[in-house]
Amino acid sequence: MAKFVLIDHSIRGIGGHYYEYAIHVLQAAQRAGYDSVLVTNRQFEIPADEGAPWPVLPLFRYDFWGLSGRIRSGAGRYRLARSWFRDRVVSRTAHGVYSRLGYIWLLHRQPGKAVALGAPGVAWLLILFPISYVVGLARAVARVIIAILKPLWSRYPRSIARACRDFGASLLSPIVIVFRYRKELTGWLDERRRVRAFASDLAALLRQMPLSRGDEVFIPTLSPVDMLGLLRCLERDESIQGVTWHLLFRRNIYTGREFGYSRQDEGLRKLRKSFLDFCSKSSRHRVFFYTDTDALSFQYNRLHVAHFATVPIPVSREIRPRQKRAATGLPLKVAYLGDARSEKGYQHLPGVAEDLWWEYGRSGRLQFTLQSNFMFYRPEHQASVVVARQHLQSFVPTYVTVIPRTLKSAEYREVLLEADVALLPYDRDNYYARSSGAVVECLSAGVPVVVPAGCWLSELLSDAIHSYRSGLTAGGLAETMSSMDGSMMKWFSKIPNHPLPIVDGELMVGGQDNQSSTELKVLANATHIRASFRFTDLALLAYPGSFVRIDAEFKTKELNVLAHDSSILGPGTHQTAPPSALFSVPPDASWVRLSMSNAFGSFPITLRDLRVAFLSVPGDCPLSVVGVAYSDPGKLTDSLREILNHYPHYRDSALSFAETIAGRHNPDLLVRQLTTRSKEAHEERVFG
Repeated sequence: MAKFVLIDHSIRGIGGHYYEYAIHVLQAAQRAGYDSVLVTNRQFEIPADEGAPWPVLPLFRYDFWGLSGRIRSGAGRYRLARSWFRDRVVSRTAHGVYSRLGYIWLLHRQPGKAVALGAPGVAWLLILFPISYVVGLARAVARVIIAILKPLWSRYPRSIARACRDFGASLLSPIVIVFRYRKELTGWLDERRRVRAFASDLAALLRQMPLSRGDEVFIPTLSPVDMLGLLRCLERDESIQGVTWHLLFRRNIYTGREFGYSRQDEGLRKLRKSFLDFCSKSSRHRVFFYTDTDALSFQYNRLHVAHFATVPIPVSREIRPRQKRAATGLPLKVAYLGDARSEKGYQHLPGVAEDLWWEYGRSGRLQFTLQSNFMFYRPEHQASVVVARQHLQSFVPTYVTVIPRTLKSAEYREVLLEADVALLPYDRDNYYARSSGAVVECLSAGVPVVVPAGCWLSELLSDAIHSYRSGLTAGGLAETMSSMDGSMMKWFSKIPNHPLPIVDGELMVGGQDNQSSTELKVLANATHIRASFRFTDLALLAYPGSFVRIDAEFKTKELNVLAHDSSILGPGTHQTAPPSALFSVPPDASWVRLSMSNAFGSFPITLRDLRVAFLSVPGDCPLSVVGVAYSDPGKLTDSLREILNHYPHYRDSALSFAETIAGRHNPDLLVRQLTTRSKEAHEERVFG
């Protein structure tokens, strides 16, 4: 029987995303009739009570990030000790921020804020304020003394010192060059060491478990450095030419969006050369390349070195919707899933918990369950996350539950399936093209999500949201009081040389400094405003990755601002319904100013089929379905509040959407796609 070998050198233990991904794929491979094999990092150990239904070979020294768990030298011990010391320093600093000691620093640096927050006690205030005053006075005296003595440092001694410095720099220039470019040199040496180590570990695998024609090898977490190690092994071992290799790349190589990629091409020359070397030297082997989002495939295909196909995310069969509690069930559980990192927005969680405490937490209507384990080795680079976890641990445990460790598979599933809402405030720029397994798992479980707009996470929901908003009147949920075509409204623009931005029904919008705006009289009894449009073909072709931001500013009769809301909209995945924004109208609003702009670019784009409708909805109408995509981190609390206030609606829509997302992302579909591509390539070679 053919083997399906999954190699993930980042798997160090039971639990975590890498391990979960592997077991779901290997189970699917077994169902497809393969003998599954798991190859991991050397540190991986299976507890006696866990076991494994397939062979496990812990062989690889370095993980995806180039980190090794073994200490091989005094330098390694030094780095470990330094990391331990920094961890303690950052942790103690974070603890001090929320202690009486932290109040000393605050009183000295920001006395106004310290007074506003209140002192720890009168006695403490009487002691700390004089200390703060004396420290400030001493610093002022020191500055005066330095200013008096500075003219005594004449030009002649200074010129002698400069000449001696230049001589010393010339004498020690080799050492200076090494220290100046030590990061580049050590990085180059580390890459060479990792390439040799990956090739050596892979050769050890082939010695322990020879591969034969028809076997499939899947590497779901691969870096370009690891790829070069694989190439070295393929060049040396001719006996594995019948084996098919499937390489999955899941990290973005460009930052930002498609319209900014051309400016980054020069910086990717080294990466492109690595892929060209691999493809030319491994042409006798069957190797296929993949990513797990269309946006990421677009990035890699832009290199023009090989074809990168998009594969689904393997969500476990065990992650399926549970019967959710009734609308009156208390409390509702909000979960944050995944390790604590700044790119996942963990630092925003304390603010959300504080904002909702008086409204929901104090009465016991809401609970937060936050997975909060640290996977980073340099805490000083994630100081905001360390401080945020310390802050969250200061809340009442019945309101905020912090889980500071990696969850096992069963524990992770339990937290996920027990959640009523998933709060996933990821950084939209980091996740514009990258995938998130946690988001797909939440949607497969029928859990409503809060995600940032303008990235891959929100585009998962976009078609469902646009269809819901477009169908409000058709479904009888709302009555259209007035509907206006874009050409019927008076638009004004800040775009240079375009004072009248709408021509032949097409509206031109610029960046956020060059918005196109219109002001409308709010109709009596109107409860909502819906603004919809479509991107022109030119905008889609010339500027892929563009998003439109719509701002709604509501004013009273006296033109005082009542409220402001915003929405960021993309074209959607299948473009079945037009992108649309839905805003609630405040009771006392008389005017609304709608402003449209290019959300992330400074260049103008054109829109068509623009319509603005005033709707009357009986009762309180939810603004979205399945989840909420917020435009700015400052809208995070409001977005979560929107789901909490309309929980039955979001629960039901998420449960309906779960079947759709599970059909698109499952391990059986992934394995089928990999093996089908392998068989098709084999038939092409045999039959020409």
